[in-house]
Amino acid sequence: RLHHTTLLFGHIFLPFLVDVTLNDKMSAALLIACLAVARSPSSAIAIIEELHAKGPFTTTVLTVTVLMDVVVVLLFALTQLVVNALTAAGEAEGGEGGGGAAAGAMLLLAFLKQTLLSVV
Repeated sequence: RLHHTTLLFGHIFLPFLVDVTLNDKMSAALLIACLAVARSPSSAIAIIEELHAKGPFTTTVLTVTVLMDVVVVLLFALTQLVVNALTAAGEAEGGEGGGGAAAGAMLLLAFLKQTLLSVV
């Protein structure tokens, strides 16, 4: 829903969205929505440290916090690839169409390559 809001009202808060194409607006909306998912683990760690919390719930909270950070990094990498594909599609709009399957395969390959590089 956040990307819908950005598409509809983004030009009010982000003036550069007034004169851009729909693909560029969608790209900005996807990146903003992806970054909005991110949460700061420092608040959870600060509360745990301040209260000297220990136990299975504390372990679960820290585990979920770390896993969410990993998910956000992967989500951002995938979103960046989708944005690159949208931007390339917008630039090639005047040219030849087709190649959807090949473009999808290249997108998946680029995502796997980025994921493997970020793990190493």
